[in-house]
Amino acid sequence: MLSTLRQQERANLRFLKRAQSNLRRKQKALSRCQKGSKGRAKARLKLAKVHERLANARADFQHNLSRQLIDENQAMVVEILKVKNLLLLRPQGR
Repeated sequence: MLSTLRQQERANLRFLKRAQSNLRRKQKALSRCQKGSKGRAKARLKLAKVHERLANARADFQHNLSRQLIDENQAMVVEILKVKNLLLLRPQGR
C-alpha cells in the first residue's frame, strides 16, 4: 500500500492472489512427494519457478510504479517511521 501527498492510494497487486493459489498448489504437490525421488526434484523446480516469477513480477511492478511517480512529481521524500520511536512520543496529557 502506498499513499501519496495528494491522498492517492496505490493498492497492492491483483496478481498476488492468483500467484498465491498457484504457489500453494505447487507447495502441496512438493510436500506430498517422497524425499529423494525424481518427482520431488521436478516439483521443487516447478515451485522455484513460481517463486522466481512472483519475485520478477513484484520487481517489475515496483520499477513501473517508481518510474510513474518520478515522472508525475518534481520531488520525492521518503519517511521511514519506526513504531518503537512513535510509541515513545505519545502524548503525555492522557
